[in-house]
Amino acid sequence: MAGKNGSVGRNRQIQVGGVAVALGLAAIAVFAPPVANAGSKLQFFGYAAVKCQHDDPYDAAVKTDYSDEVAGFTNANHVCLPGDVARWPAFLKQAAAQYDPVVQLEPLFDFAPGGSGPDSDAARGMWQAFVAAVAASGVPSSRFYFLLADEPALHKIPPDQIDRAAAIIHATFDTDRVMLVEAFSFDGTPPISPHIDLWAFDAYGIRDPGAEPLYSAFLDSARAQMHKDQRLWIVMDGSYSLNHINGGITPEAMADVARATYRFAMAQPDVAGIITYLWAGGVDPGEKGVRDLPPVVRAAHEAIGRQILADLAR
Repeated sequence: MAGKNGSVGRNRQIQVGGVAVALGLAAIAVFAPPVANAGSKLQFFGYAAVKCQHDDPYDAAVKTDYSDEVAGFTNANHVCLPGDVARWPAFLKQAAAQYDPVVQLEPLFDFAPGGSGPDSDAARGMWQAFVAAVAASGVPSSRFYFLLADEPALHKIPPDQIDRAAAIIHATFDTDRVMLVEAFSFDGTPPISPHIDLWAFDAYGIRDPGAEPLYSAFLDSARAQMHKDQRLWIVMDGSYSLNHINGGITPEAMADVARATYRFAMAQPDVAGIITYLWAGGVDPGEKGVRDLPPVVRAAHEAIGRQILADLAR
């Protein structure tokens, strides 16, 4: 969900969704609104690209922090540390005043290829700076989600480096919130480090994950690797691009995508929450986010978020 320089960006994985659409996801029924579920176990709901120094090109404003737009119906949102380390404590404190920050940590660990790995001097220095910033922020470490990496298998990051970085986080903080997101692959589910607490994968252009056997099979393959204390989370498709258009999904139909994904997540026994990719558009050229789509889409997302928060408050 975020590039290695700390700003938003990711390798284009939308073609995976395009393949799924071609396999027969074009004809799905209209979905009912989400309904209250007193037994909901979803613990978080939020968005990518909320506080990531990214300006949505689909509006006239110059804006790089969208926390005010989502704080009322979310409780966990993606943030990317600014380049100036001195700003980190205030940045983290400001984010935590509105939701639990999902902090993108990939830039700190100097992952290969191209880097020297989490035990390099550079990575150790960056990690120490982050730990100091958390302490200086005054925000309990239990409030943070630690998003370790975005699609590491796709980007050829060695699994042992992912495992090592996850172990470093656990050695530093008492947490069960170390997160990872992989990309769907026809090659199968990549190895899952036992030090990862929350694991997900992304796939785009799918109308209903519950109606796509490939999606469920990939998730079940991940489950087979995970130990009892690990949990899944769901990446909801809130983007809109040429892939969706080619798959026959209208902008308005992205409301149905959201509701179907919510229902799928609610039906799983081990899904901890949902992060939607993405809120602000333009992370990749021609790609819109939820805030850029018709009002019916945003209304569906707000209803889902408010329902999850209401369930948690019971």
